[in-house]
Amino acid sequence: AGNKILVGIIRDITERVRAEDALRRAHEELEQRVRERTAELVRANAELRESEERFRATFEQAAVGVAHLSLDGRFLRVNQRLSEILGGTQSELLERSFRDFTYVEDLEASASALHDLARGRTSSVSFDERCVRVDGSRVWVHLTTTRVHDARGEPAYLIAVIEDISARK
Repeated sequence: AGNKILVGIIRDITERVRAEDALRRAHEELEQRVRERTAELVRANAELRESEERFRATFEQAAVGVAHLSLDGRFLRVNQRLSEILGGTQSELLERSFRDFTYVEDLEASASALHDLARGRTSSVSFDERCVRVDGSRVWVHLTTTRVHDARGEPAYLIAVIEDISARK
């Protein structure tokens, strides 16, 4: 008869609000962790780049020849000083092995020493030998070679440090 009726429904949404708040906090925490981890990765990448640059500078600018050799004696990486000692370009050396530059009379002893090193019979070798340069001339070198292991502890490659001792000989 003209009376107005107001109908209301009250629903308790306390749990939903708590869940939304918890979800928002978890999202904020996750975003903070992502920001922190991203910052850590940026720092780690910067440190890695700096380390690589130091290695590259040390390797390339060393006053002695430096080479990474496969376990069978092939050159994997050589520095400029080794190229100068052996008289070839870095590219030329990378196409060859230490045997190609070892004087024939020194080859057996040199190959045996490096074989023992590669097989783990010794951890490093050091000796004088004659090398044949790309142009056929000879150069005396003092060679020190060590074995490098991979993450599993297996022999991975050899590092050789080669000093021209011709003047001393």
